[in-house]
Amino acid sequence: MKITIVNEQNGDTTGIEISNDFTLADLKAYIEAESGVNQTNMVLCHNNKQLQGSDSTLQNLGLADDDILVLRTQTQQAATITPPGAGLNDSVELYRQQILANPAMNSQIRNTYPQLHDAIDDPNRFREVFLRVMQSEVSGNHGRDEELRRLQENPDDPKNQERILEIIREQQIEENLQLAYDTSPESFTDVCHLYMKLKINGHETFALVDTGAKSTVIHPKLAEECGISNLVDKRFATMTAGVGTAYSEGRIHSVPVSLGDTGIDVPCSFTVLDIPVGILFGIDMLKRHKCTINLAKDVLDIGGLEIKFLNESEIEKYVKPYDSDARKSARDSLLSSLNKPSLVKPQANVAGSSTSVAKPTPSGRSSNSPGESAPTGTSASAEGSSTQTEEQTFPVESINQLLSLGFTRDEAAAALRSTNGNVELAASLLFN
Repeated sequence: MKITIVNEQNGDTTGIEISNDFTLADLKAYIEAESGVNQTNMVLCHNNKQLQGSDSTLQNLGLADDDILVLRTQTQQAATITPPGAGLNDSVELYRQQILANPAMNSQIRNTYPQLHDAIDDPNRFREVFLRVMQSEVSGNHGRDEELRRLQENPDDPKNQERILEIIREQQIEENLQLAYDTSPESFTDVCHLYMKLKINGHETFALVDTGAKSTVIHPKLAEECGISNLVDKRFATMTAGVGTAYSEGRIHSVPVSLGDTGIDVPCSFTVLDIPVGILFGIDMLKRHKCTINLAKDVLDIGGLEIKFLNESEIEKYVKPYDSDARKSARDSLLSSLNKPSLVKPQANVAGSSTSVAKPTPSGRSSNSPGESAPTGTSASAEGSSTQTEEQTFPVESINQLLSLGFTRDEAAAALRSTNGNVELAASLLFN
């Protein structure tokens, strides 16, 4: 029998494995040896009821595998004059209050224990879920230890060796995760982008400061709203390479821009490109005006003037994404594809770099096979409606680029189908 002992005084949790035939006196002696608490002053509570009868076996007392016992001392019980388990209730309630008061801790619990976070506003339900989660974790650890012990009985078996290494790797990952929780819990919270306020021709807007962007970019719609679209020099239309490729509409060579509330105008040049944000303030303008990003003060320093970055609430209130009609249509198509029961996986085109689509015919042969003519007129539409969903092929490089960003092959295929093979737009859809 595996049970968990929770010391109410210091909050320590101990998992032990004992026989069902153990008496209550035997259990107290075992706990005394482990914890140092004198068994004459020891009180054990199960489901908020004190266990009594030193000669009674644990099975007769109603204990089962993976149960939780609360350890108290008689002096503590007499001093507090509270029912058994009340101290544990206070500890759980204190933990709940800490979560409510600490945004970083709240975010961590929301990500790791969503069921516990859902009960955060109900003290009684929170306690029930908390004990259930703790019991489940203890049970899971016992199960893994038992499996490891069983595998080590035959360590020469290659399958056992592989599983042992996997268990050890899982334990290392869990330990590393716990270390991160303890030393840097803020790394599990969302981080805001750096946005600052701008004014172009008196039109107030907001720019995303991005040191990874080579050029400063403006969305075509925003350029039109600011009245500078007439300055776009289409001779400087270029192909922009990143995750995939996109084509800019041209370049605006110089526009006075007021940064923040300084009232000082600085000349800025823009590449006009369809991007999800209004303005991307890139490294070219940051270096040109010798800007310094001061994260300690959360400001952009330019010539001794400090421009405050927007906080999280201001970003949610003021910053709106710029979506083109093509991006909206592609996103709707992507969501529709992802909601289907199954997705067609793209196959690598081994015949070369061509991305032509081969349509299957009812006979099972490709419609572009040599010696066959493509169906025309109404027969083509009839065949198209009777055949299965077309399997579109994409370059393996396009698939691998999206896979390297952490998406699955099905998601990558659906996004590429929705964007007609545009990798950059597909990545944008998946991230959004």
